[in-house]
Amino acid sequence: MKKLLFIIFCISSLFSFAQSGINTAWTWKKGDNTTNQAGVYGTQGVPDILNNPRARNSAVCWTDASGNFWLFGGNSPAGSLNDLWKYTLATNEWTWMKGSSLGNQFGTYGVQGVPAPANTPGARAYAMEWVDDNGNLWLYGGQGYGSSSNGRLNDLWKYDPVTNQWTFMKGNTVPDVVPTYGTQGVPAFTNSPGGRWASVTWKDASGDLWMFGGEGSITISLAGKTNQLWKYNLASNQWTWVKGSNAIVNPTGVYGTQGVANAANNPGSRSIPVSWVDNFGNPWIFGGYGYSASGSTSEELNDLWKYNSSTNEWTWMKGDNMGNPAGVYGTQGVADNLNKPGGRDSHGAWKDSQGNFWIFDGYGVDGLHNDLWKYEIATNNWIWFKGNNSINQLGVYGTLGIPDVNNRPGSRYVFLSWTDNANNFWLFGGRGYATSGGQGNLSDLWKISNAALLPLTLLSFNGSVINDHNLLYWQTTVEINTSGFIIERGADGRNFISIGYINGPGNSSVIKDYSFADKDPMPGINFYRLKMVDIDGRSAYSRIISIKQIPGETGLSLFPNPVKDVLFVQVKGVKGNAVLEITDVSGRKIKENHLQLNENTSFSVNSSDLPKGTYLLLIKSSAKTFQQKFIKE
Repeated sequence: MKKLLFIIFCISSLFSFAQSGINTAWTWKKGDNTTNQAGVYGTQGVPDILNNPRARNSAVCWTDASGNFWLFGGNSPAGSLNDLWKYTLATNEWTWMKGSSLGNQFGTYGVQGVPAPANTPGARAYAMEWVDDNGNLWLYGGQGYGSSSNGRLNDLWKYDPVTNQWTFMKGNTVPDVVPTYGTQGVPAFTNSPGGRWASVTWKDASGDLWMFGGEGSITISLAGKTNQLWKYNLASNQWTWVKGSNAIVNPTGVYGTQGVANAANNPGSRSIPVSWVDNFGNPWIFGGYGYSASGSTSEELNDLWKYNSSTNEWTWMKGDNMGNPAGVYGTQGVADNLNKPGGRDSHGAWKDSQGNFWIFDGYGVDGLHNDLWKYEIATNNWIWFKGNNSINQLGVYGTLGIPDVNNRPGSRYVFLSWTDNANNFWLFGGRGYATSGGQGNLSDLWKISNAALLPLTLLSFNGSVINDHNLLYWQTTVEINTSGFIIERGADGRNFISIGYINGPGNSSVIKDYSFADKDPMPGINFYRLKMVDIDGRSAYSRIISIKQIPGETGLSLFPNPVKDVLFVQVKGVKGNAVLEITDVSGRKIKENHLQLNENTSFSVNSSDLPKGTYLLLIKSSAKTFQQKFIKE
């Protein structure tokens, strides 16, 4: 029987990827081109160019508000892991942030709801993850270690990158707890999805966290694959069982008519699928290892589903309603209604700014793949974009840091995937093939770039409210033939209009800073993106950011964030004496100044003397205390 492995995929849902066909190049960025490496941990909390996480599979990952990549746990030759790592793109450095360098560690839970430096989730793999609207990282369950034993976990954790502290938020400290369903559709403090692993997750526009499928207990006597859909509300700290069966193990799918939503439709139970949220807020899932419309055993799936949370209905959009379907590749780079990836699980996933869905690699019925596919949401077509249509391919690494159209990651599964601010897709590790030999655990970091279309690197794109204006700030490097930047604004994050233009330098090899002031923003939330244009008229989009603009609002704004030299600060709605404090992640006070505030006070803080890292800025007055984190680059 096939041994199941799992990965949760980080999908930064607001970035674009510009298609350039088979000429788009993979770059081996970091790590080893051999398997089962022990890693270089260095000193905890200290970045180093020599650091690299241990080879692993089935870890979880996040992208924080500053664009840094994070990973946690997974399986390795040393056992299950609970180490937390951060990767900084600008410096190409890994930092071991928290957890143990050893395997099979039990968790330290502390007091539920109370953060503490000693708190740490136990070692685990196949866990579930989210990032909330405040930039905190969330972790649920997995297969691993609780406080004193191992099994299927149901503990919910929150990690604050500013304080570098974990908080045990909900669930149990022991494994293999069965679900508490309550009433379908009704939240309750006692509800719990129970111990599970290999589910897929997403976050909705309201900030609620969702989880579908996976392996777990259904009842005390039944365990296996599930097609249950759960929602967690951060404000109320309550789970809701939304949809799916709570009575039978391994339920098959109810497909209905392709393209037609129906309340009776439901994807079959499965583990290790992937998901993304389109630009209209609809979650999608693809594939996995589980049950189609019929069958008594788990099979590889290639069905594509869309969920509407407003109507609580699933729609079968594309793919097969039977297990183990073969792929139809067609012509590389050409869309065709007949094209389809074969059934697979444990693949990587990304989403571009047009809402198109990308998958790479995965475990198929015939072996490991290294094919890259794009799903065009507007045409409902798949495109075989890059890679081989045969299995178990060795990697071609080329030269470290140098893109080459001949480079390719080896076939693999249960790896991590991210999207950066420059519209590039990244992957790390997993289990598969390096340059030679058989399968093993990998520790290589790869990027596939849009440089063939638009040769610039967008290091950051952020915004803030300063003096009632919405100020946008971005940094670039290695610009070649850049014509300029069109600034676009929208009210819903989907429809945009042009509101300004900034000239580009043509060519530049240094880091360049740009800014734009929207002096007449709309009330409420404003969404922004950059259209980056080269001299040939080709273009690509940045990620989308949002700025909340409410006249008369009381609050604290920082700009730019991340910051290089000078941090601009605005305090609204408070007047009188106040104290400004800047502390590091350990709580150590770095700076202190006395202030005299008016109703709307703006000033600057010199940050050039601060080491690189994350800080907390506090404004303390007799009436109110404000605080906000910022990143020093």
